[in-house]
Amino acid sequence: MTIPQALDLIAMIAAAYPTWRPSEPTQRLYAKLLEPLPVELVERAVMEIIDSPGAFAPSIGDIRDRARKLALAASGAPERSAEDAWAEVQSAIRHVGFYGNPTFSNPAIKRAVEALDWKEVCMNENIEATRAHFLRLFASFERRRVEAESTKLLGSATDLRLLEQEDSDSTDRAGSRLH
Repeated sequence: MTIPQALDLIAMIAAAYPTWRPSEPTQRLYAKLLEPLPVELVERAVMEIIDSPGAFAPSIGDIRDRARKLALAASGAPERSAEDAWAEVQSAIRHVGFYGNPTFSNPAIKRAVEALDWKEVCMNENIEATRAHFLRLFASFERRRVEAESTKLLGSATDLRLLEQEDSDSTDRAGSRLH
């Protein structure tokens, strides 16, 4: 996305939230943080946010998070809720059983089940404790998967820190020329 395209999206947000009047530094920050992302993706994220109930303009984090979720969904690897993942495990318990070798739609589910041991998941009489352990493990594995996939699709926070460092270095060089 170009800076002018990012500024157009900021103007769209300002039009949708008339009480939000971003200062010039705020607009520059939004533009800088949105610039590495594909314009179509950010535009769709902004439109979805505008279309959802909310009294306040979205933060840059809200926009990037929505863009991340859209990119993951478009790539065929959407973020899964822990409850949906547990439902898939329960279905595998019923259909595959103790002796079978289940396959799961999400690598985080597979890792959580492997960490708990499939036979233990199937045979444990304290299903609530098993469920609690699974939910905790799945959430951790899914967060890592989503971060890795998001980085592949959209770049990382490290990329943004590099941009900030470049700006800082150029500001330092400009300042040193004045002295």
